[in-house]
Formats: sequence, C-alpha cells, structure tokens
Amino acid sequence: MNLNELIKTLVGKERDKEGIHVRSSLRPQFFSHERCEYFDTLARLILGKGDVCIAMCCHNDQLLYSSNRGEVTNYADNCLNILKKFANNSQKKSEYLMLVDKVIGKVLEVDSSRTTGYKEIATFKNAVMDYNRKKDNQDLSVDDKFNMLVVVNSYAQVAHDKIKENKQLATELESQNKQRAAKGIENKANRAWDCLVPWHDLNTIVNAIKDDTMLSQNSKNLIRMIKEGKFRKINSRTTMHAEMKLIDHLIIGKANIGSPRHIGISKLARCPCQVTINALNKPDSYDNCFCNCGTHGGTYHGWAVPTTLKGKKFSKELRSIEKELQELTQQDEHQMFPKVRETTSKIPSDLAGMPIFGNEEELNQGQLSTQIQIPPK
Repeated sequence: MNLNELIKTLVGKERDKEGIHVRSSLRPQFFSHERCEYFDTLARLILGKGDVCIAMCCHNDQLLYSSNRGEVTNYADNCLNILKKFANNSQKKSEYLMLVDKVIGKVLEVDSSRTTGYKEIATFKNAVMDYNRKKDNQDLSVDDKFNMLVVVNSYAQVAHDKIKENKQLATELESQNKQRAAKGIENKANRAWDCLVPWHDLNTIVNAIKDDTMLSQNSKNLIRMIKEGKFRKINSRTTMHAEMKLIDHLIIGKANIGSPRHIGISKLARCPCQVTINALNKPDSYDNCFCNCGTHGGTYHGWAVPTTLKGKKFSKELRSIEKELQELTQQDEHQMFPKVRETTSKIPSDLAGMPIFGNEEELNQGQLSTQIQIPPK
C-alpha cells in the first residue's frame, strides 16, 4: 500500500461502526521535554478557531509558527503582536486586558453544562461571563477591570483544586463524556475542566514575560523573541500538518545544528506525524533531533508527508515511515489504544479516567498558573 492507502486504512481501523474515533494506532504518551513547555503553551494561546493546530520553534533567531491550515489565521498574528506590546511594557494592565479579551471566547465556548458536582467550574465561568458583560462599560477604569479579573483568577484556582481532589467525580464525568460520544451526541470529547486551560495558558506566558529568571535558556530565548517581535509565519497550501510544515522548512534550509530542535504544538502529534519524527530522529538519519511533547496516536484523513522527504536523499526515511505505518495497519483492535485527549495541556493531568500512557511522575507535574503578578501603575 502507498502512504495514502495506509492512512485511509488506519483511519478506518481507529473508528467504530458509527464512524466515531475511539481508538489510536500508536501508543499515546507525553515525552519529557521540559524545554518545549512554554512553546506548547504559547502555541495553544495563539490558536485561532480556524487553525485546528499551531506548531512553533526557534530558528535563526526567529520564532517560526505554522498551522494545519494553508495559512495561519490573523488571530495568531494579533495575539503575538499584543504579547509583544505587553512584553515591552509589562507594568501596563491595558495590554493584559487586551490579552484577556482574546481568550475569553475560548473559555466560554467549552461546554460546561455537564458539571454535576463541579459547581466551582460553573462559578468560574459565571465570573468570566460577568466580566465579559461588564468590560465595555465606559464607567469602569482599567483598575476596576483588573480587580474583577483577580476575582476570576481566584475562582479558577478553587475550581482546579476541587477537581484535583475529587477523582471520583472526575471519573464519573469522564464516563458520561464517553457515553455521550458513543451515542454520537458530541463530536469532541470536551471536558468541563477544559475551560480552565486558556486561562492557565495566558497567565503562564504573562508570568514568564514578567519574570524569566527560573526559565531554561530555550524558554528565555522564546520570551526575548516575543519582546523583539521576531516572528515568522510558515505558510503552505499543502495538507501537511503544522509540525510537518516546520520540519519541511528546516530541512529545506539545512538547519542542522547538532542539538535538539524543540517543536511546540497546541495538540499532541498525530500518529503519522510522530512516526515521521521518529524516523528522522534515528541515529543514522537526518543530522538533527526533533523534540515534541508527545502523541495522541490517532490518525485523520488528509495527512501529507513533508515534501522534502519525497526526494532521493530521504528515501531511507520514507521507507521507514511506510514500514512502520504498514505494521500499525496489521494490529487487531485489542492491540490498539483507547482514544485520548489531543491537547498538549496537562491540566489536570492527575484525574482518574484519562488513559494517557507515560511516566506518571511527569504527568502529575502539571500545575495551574492563575495568579496575576502585574503590579499597580
């Protein structure tokens, strides 16, 4: 079978008779690449509705970013420009308020109607909606709005703590989600606690901009590029996924640096993307190492291999990709893995009923950053 036929076969095997995505061909896992963490967070933060997935990495003192779409949406560009303004004047609350306006929609679009036993999440979302209703009131000063957000953050922390401490309720909610998905009631396995993720992402990046002393050098470089506005979109009208576009661009540019190339991404890599990265990371392959935070192991239609790998120079890697995908198509259902969340966010990573396979100590590292550390004017 050629690549297209292999992808089509995997897509079919991962769905049940009703076409619902219930299995993964590749073992889902988080990898321990701490240097990717802020890149993943930033990728989730600038993800617009039409982008599906955003990937980013550093190259030639620039922050490269791409989307699963042919072109990155304006949402990502706007977020990065606001972050640049904030990074150059992090004492101002007005830029923070502009960033909050960008994530409010993401918080409110998460379906939290099934929050039985989770009144704390409902309280948090109600506080967000209350702020959203009042924020355009001309009688409210910047300080008034900021003080409202301090309250919202306190509710976010309470909700997070409640979910973490009550694993039985988490298990029940997870079971409800699976039952609804099995009946085709929802297309996405959104969980009520996902509304906390955008808030966490925003404050994580904001706090890193305000104080980068504890960050790795890789993350410090990321914050510096935000401040200096060194962004570059990698657009392509192919069906390559976001991380594949970046890898394709780096290979074309012969970006061999002899050290790991960290790729941040808003969603865990899909099965064929991870297989491709694994093939390029073999000792006798490409003179580089691409690091990402993990894979959800699933497959979707329309996947395309990086264009450069179709050349003679990478014939060995292409054969390796085809061979591994071919082996995965031979699996029986009982050899496959349960479908998991696709987000790279680990919040809350220690909930029961979430079948992520990996080092449990690493998975339980996820912490919620809700404290705003912007001092008064």
